Amino acid sequence: MPQLRASISPAIDIDLGVDRSTTIRTSLRDVERTLILSVMLVIIVVFAFLRNLRATSFPSSRLGLAGRDLRRHVPDRLQPR
Repeated sequence: MPQLRASISPAIDIDLGVDRSTTIRTSLRDVERTLILSVMLVIIVVFAFLRNLRATSFPSSRLGLAGRDLRRHVPDRLQPR
């Protein structure tokens, strides 16, 4: 809002009607928790089928890299605080 107010005429009054940023941030936090839980369940299922910790570690490390890359594509202003 401060950037918008600075870019327009002072004669124009701007008020925020509805602030949806809190619900969006909450939704992003829920999605992040769900993704973390999903990754943990995938690792458990892979281990249950392979029954070898060493064989499970490689696919598990790839999931971690995919999550890191996914976070890189979310804009900073949408990152949970």
